Amino acid sequence: MSNKSMSMKGNLGKTILQIGATFGDPASAVWEYVSNALDYREHPDGCKIYITTSTQKIVISDNSSGMDEKVLKNFFTVSGENLARQGKQSSWLKRGINGTGKLAVFGIADELIVETNHEGIKNSYKISRKALESSPEDANEIPVDTIVINEKTKEKNGTTITLNKLNIKVKPEQLINKIQREIAFMRDHDIQIAVNSHLCEFKELDIVSSHTFQSDGPIKERYGDFELRIDVSRVPLDSMDKGIKILCNKTLVGLEDCAIGSKECGNLLCGHVDIPSLEDPIDNIKPFDQSRNQKLNKEHKGVHELLLFIAPKLEKVRKEESEKKEEERNTLQSQKLSAMTNDLSKKLNKEFNNFQKLLSDVRVGSNAKSAISFFNEPGNDDEIESFSDGEGVFVGDEEEIRTGMASDSPKEPENESQKIFEESELSDKEASKGPGKKSKRRRAGFMIEHQRLGEDEQRSIYDQDELKIIVNLDHPTVVSCLRSCSGDVENSIFKRLNFEIVMREFEHAVAEEMIADNDMYSPHDLLYDMRLHFDRISRVIGIDVYGN
Repeated sequence: MSNKSMSMKGNLGKTILQIGATFGDPASAVWEYVSNALDYREHPDGCKIYITTSTQKIVISDNSSGMDEKVLKNFFTVSGENLARQGKQSSWLKRGINGTGKLAVFGIADELIVETNHEGIKNSYKISRKALESSPEDANEIPVDTIVINEKTKEKNGTTITLNKLNIKVKPEQLINKIQREIAFMRDHDIQIAVNSHLCEFKELDIVSSHTFQSDGPIKERYGDFELRIDVSRVPLDSMDKGIKILCNKTLVGLEDCAIGSKECGNLLCGHVDIPSLEDPIDNIKPFDQSRNQKLNKEHKGVHELLLFIAPKLEKVRKEESEKKEEERNTLQSQKLSAMTNDLSKKLNKEFNNFQKLLSDVRVGSNAKSAISFFNEPGNDDEIESFSDGEGVFVGDEEEIRTGMASDSPKEPENESQKIFEESELSDKEASKGPGKKSKRRRAGFMIEHQRLGEDEQRSIYDQDELKIIVNLDHPTVVSCLRSCSGDVENSIFKRLNFEIVMREFEHAVAEEMIADNDMYSPHDLLYDMRLHFDRISRVIGIDVYGN
């Protein structure tokens, strides 16, 4: 046997690109550099960050302390731990567990340019995908291109990061939504972040009630005292607000709904819990990966215990809200509204479905590869009716809702906590099948509901996840109309107002589904098609409404 020493080698350039590829979401990639700007401050108050976007690049400028030579060297060190975590630098957030966030650029762009001013000294560097791809197989260092080095300047401290030569389409609204959700946990500080001409604001949800739960059981033994907060929203939440936000030192690391999102009132629940030490590995298993994709690792004992703690609390609050909804549905007015909206939804979906079938026949008959559908499953009239029963509640097996497949009496877990936890695991497995493959079966048609959403909420809203149009009974226009009709929802005046509200929201809903199917839809074509759909369906349904 040879006595030659052995060593592990690798391609550093390839490794960097592979790590960067895990940040394929533009919003998450940009947030890495925004959080870095926050991190290079002893205190966040007074922090100003300006982001500009174009088809070719994203520029992130801040008024942080800037980076000196020592900090720059750490910035360009792969897996270099945040200096603040090492006790070598003052900062606020102290993120940077893995030291890989700086590589997020290579998930969405081909070039990173860093320009920084610190105490009257300017430095600027560039590193490109081309340089990484052409690096030697055994390279343990990759030179970065120097633009400016130790140049005197009168410019204020701060850093500008340019993600240049974008290779993915970036929508400014995605960046805005991500930033507004992240800074919601920093509302006590003076932080100003703008994306193009939009000033990001703390997103205030319309919360009707809040519940707090103190840590107990195994999770308390591991992490000590902490508080779980569960809020109930007045209106259905979108996917980025729904569920419990898991934080480590104000940093969002996970979003979990414990598989209640598909149940009644599950889309009304949100909340948060902050456990700083959750970030620590247990038995060399990390609680989440370096991409910060907000998916926790359930193989991590702490994560497992945390979800078993959260799940029954979420279910308890959900059941309480569901019981309240049931009481509301049992009122005479609700029953009359349900009958009216069920009839309208059936007519609306029938006419819309007929048009979709005609479109499908034309496409198939013309030898097109596939027919465009706004739904995961085109369905038929029977399916539509099954989804229009009651106040929008799906009539069927819970397993069928969750997976989109019929269930033959699945084995019940030992307890409710474990049941919910196992459902959560199943949901994750289904979601991991690949982009565009949803674990939750969407309805075969649109549903209409009436809810009390508060007088400040819009007249109607569209819940895209549920394909549900919700008419707000608390809107001043609706309240006034009902008052003039003495509360009679069967009065022709109210029925006509209801029809007008539903049809307007339906028009917007169709537009959203069109865009979801094809984000290259031109505004002109979209408006033209929307008018055609609206006119075609209103001709048929409107006769029934205004003929009475």
